[in-house]
Amino acid sequence: MHSLKCSAFNGLAPIKQEEQAVSDIQIHASFSMLMLSAIVLAIALIRERRHKHRLQELAHIDHLTSLYNRRYLYRLGKRLLNRSNKGANSFAAIMLDVDHFKQINDEYGHSTGDQVLTQIARACIDECRPSDIVGRFGGEEFLLLLPNTQLSEALIVAERIRVKITDINIDSNNPSPQGAIISASLGVCCSNQETYLDFDELIKRADEAMYRAKAAGRNRVQSLSH
Repeated sequence: MHSLKCSAFNGLAPIKQEEQAVSDIQIHASFSMLMLSAIVLAIALIRERRHKHRLQELAHIDHLTSLYNRRYLYRLGKRLLNRSNKGANSFAAIMLDVDHFKQINDEYGHSTGDQVLTQIARACIDECRPSDIVGRFGGEEFLLLLPNTQLSEALIVAERIRVKITDINIDSNNPSPQGAIISASLGVCCSNQETYLDFDELIKRADEAMYRAKAAGRNRVQSLSH
């Protein structure tokens, strides 16, 4: 009898081992599925986050020139100017308006007008430092924000940009400068230790200086002192 019980017990042992092995496989499979689900979820969250970040970037960018748009210029500019004023640093703004832009569109077409704007955007970027902010303020107007920059330094930057813009030639059939010259009027203003300006006042004064450049004959740089 004892031997029969041992035989029965020995016969059940492999079955239990198989059941345990099946159970282990099922647990391992469940764990693998959970890990796979977690990885898929993590990838989806990363993609969603990147998509939202991309949408936020696009909301800040002017689609034609790839510069910052007006709304983001205000947001970023106010923050940078407040920081500059608190640190007792100079902060310059350059307002740029393309001369006779409507005439360019009428004579050469809107596609050419768009090319002019993109080339002017490139000219501004080329003459600015990585720390400077360049944006399209609207239409044919551009705004440049130069942290830690004195008025005299900003005038030099504005003049370099003005000269570079006159090198743009849009009329390939008529390379004569009289037939295809592009120019811009630029106004410069600065917030410094003498008079700290808020952002709205800084932009207003740079804009006023730009209109003075227009009134003085266009294709020139004008500053507005405090």
